[in-house]
Amino acid sequence: DLSTSMELLLLDSRTLDTVGLFDGHFAFTTKESPFLIFTDEWADSDFLASGGEDHRVYVWHRRHNRLIRRLRGHTEPVNAVSWNGAGLLASASDDHSIIVW
Repeated sequence: DLSTSMELLLLDSRTLDTVGLFDGHFAFTTKESPFLIFTDEWADSDFLASGGEDHRVYVWHRRHNRLIRRLRGHTEPVNAVSWNGAGLLASASDDHSIIVW
């Protein structure tokens, strides 16, 4: 079965333990074949971002495990997101674009 609403798991990169669970991420995938998003979030940040196969970027409140915003701008799946130190967010997509939000 393909899923349209999935749980987004935040994993500790050293231990692979689940340290956060977020509901409402969108992907055409199965549990056996997850859609992976690479990010460089830091542990003390209040926000994290993820990309979706629905061409959107999702911004989450990390401590409240709540979706804050869905950003539109890409025309293909978003497969990488990165914050800079000044709070800007960059996303990269299969549409060969990088957007700075």
